[in-house]
Amino acid sequence: MATDPTSTTAPRRLVEYFFVATKTGAGDEALTFQYPATTEADEYPPNILMFMFPCTSSPAHGSLLPPPVYNTFVLTTASGAALYGTSICFSTLTSSSDVQHTLTSLCFVSQWPFCGPLLKYLEQLALLGVHQARQVDYTGVEKSLANLFFEVPLPVRGRAGVVASIGDTDVLLKRYTMQDVPFEMDMEFLEYTFAILTPDTLLNVLCHLLLEHAVLIVGVDTLFVTAVAETLRHLLFPLQWDHVFIPVVPLGVDMATLLDAPVPFVAGAHPLQLEGAALPPTVVRVDLPEGRVTSAIELPPLPDAVVAMKDRLATVLKKTSSQLSRRLWERRMAFQKALYSNNKGDLMYERGKFLLGSSALVRKVAKSFTHLIGDLVAGHEHCLRGDVVAYVCTKPASQQAFYTALADTNAFQAFLDGMASPHEASRAVRFFRLQHPPTTIKSPLLSPTAQENSQFHVAMAPDTPALQLQNDASNLQFHVTFPNLDVAAFGPVRQLTEIEPDDDVDCVLVGRRSSSTVTTPEARASVLDWLDTWLRSSEKGKAVQSVFRRTKTLGSPTTRPSPLHRTQSQNASRRDGASSFVLCFLDGRDRPTPVAAHVVLARLRVAGDAGHDCA
Repeated sequence: MATDPTSTTAPRRLVEYFFVATKTGAGDEALTFQYPATTEADEYPPNILMFMFPCTSSPAHGSLLPPPVYNTFVLTTASGAALYGTSICFSTLTSSSDVQHTLTSLCFVSQWPFCGPLLKYLEQLALLGVHQARQVDYTGVEKSLANLFFEVPLPVRGRAGVVASIGDTDVLLKRYTMQDVPFEMDMEFLEYTFAILTPDTLLNVLCHLLLEHAVLIVGVDTLFVTAVAETLRHLLFPLQWDHVFIPVVPLGVDMATLLDAPVPFVAGAHPLQLEGAALPPTVVRVDLPEGRVTSAIELPPLPDAVVAMKDRLATVLKKTSSQLSRRLWERRMAFQKALYSNNKGDLMYERGKFLLGSSALVRKVAKSFTHLIGDLVAGHEHCLRGDVVAYVCTKPASQQAFYTALADTNAFQAFLDGMASPHEASRAVRFFRLQHPPTTIKSPLLSPTAQENSQFHVAMAPDTPALQLQNDASNLQFHVTFPNLDVAAFGPVRQLTEIEPDDDVDCVLVGRRSSSTVTTPEARASVLDWLDTWLRSSEKGKAVQSVFRRTKTLGSPTTRPSPLHRTQSQNASRRDGASSFVLCFLDGRDRPTPVAAHVVLARLRVAGDAGHDCA
């Protein structure tokens, strides 16, 4: 069963679930294996199949096999926390005469953002599985999974990293303290984003998010789409995006209705999903890897701190999206060659990275964004006294339109709530209070000169038996399948080597409910109407429960309709005429507890037919 990643007593796994699925040429998808078998945990994604096969993955017809596809996505649990999905999809065949192939997808779901390392692990797991399918009574895949689930410890923040082994490859796992990087995410995702988007584009899109405009990220590689969406969301720190967040919209969902949503969102889609859909004037579209921005929304004059950040980033960051796309293609081709040539050495590895790795410079650049946001919210003390006008008046006259719009957002209001009530504030706000006392805040681009802890804890290797020599026979090179797995073959678990406690556990960022207050039932009807219409009109009637689930009362034996509220900041008129909503539900103490709009989506599921109530 999945465990709370912030608990100091419950075991904290690297991964929560492992799935194997297949997809035929007719488009039929089936889940063939999952571990653990339990489906009752809040973190369990019941319709994971919708995310395991991205838009670019489809079974091949004919003699040419498409290269494997790397896929990443983010789900939201019923509690509002994030689940990170990584999967690889590759074609299987049993002979050189096969003309219609089956697609196999291997997938990890984790509470921790180790997307790059887990993709490397899945590569080796796929190669090991291909060889296991050729040898009777071989259990290398099961032993490797047991090792990853139970014998590889979770890295400690700011301490030694962890080295996990599989096959001939070491996979490095490392977490940084909030002092190094104030938010926890896959550091390689930062590299991708800074390589794809120019500083000007990055800061402009970030300002759209700050003002809570809807942003649609369009690209053919979900790895890059998810990376950009995740990076933009985290660069808002200590502000939090409390709205719809779906970096990869699954196939079959009506994109036109999503684009017309009356709430802000960050969503990712493949270009094929947008065929025939017109871009509303309220949506900002970002095309990858070009980094092209299309929008009818004109930003107000940007603050001096944003302009200065653009200039500083331009001196240290260079757009290298073409190189990044080429590296991904080369890795896909190398993986395909390793699968079908019996030569595992064709897939070359660099120990600490998947495509680009993580540089100290990029981590320092990411941290400088916290100082940028600090500049933007400087003077918020006036808002704590209820004087928003005084806060705006502390800013240059030419930039006051931007600050007026910023003060009218859910994120700014939630930030004020946290600053006003330290004991109820999120960890992000508490960290910000410690790092940024009420003084003038500068936005320096920090120099990457700090010494890093290069030590690593080497976890015990999986107890895998040796492969037979005939396993690599040339007549077997067209026998590329993934075996049927047996949980009983996991065997006894060896004693996990303990590492030092996590001193920074109190600073681990987890999903947080917004602390906004109430408004009208008309808002509830508006949002629920479009959500129901969107989901019920989808080609796949039963959307993913962990992403689309109707909210329900927690801690109560009977469910009641949940009032929908708007924040105080939304009671004022919005410049763009749109409103942002949060959904409140009653906890066990009958106290209204607000849930952000992205959690609204996280708690919706569509019934199989229009007359069935959503629980």
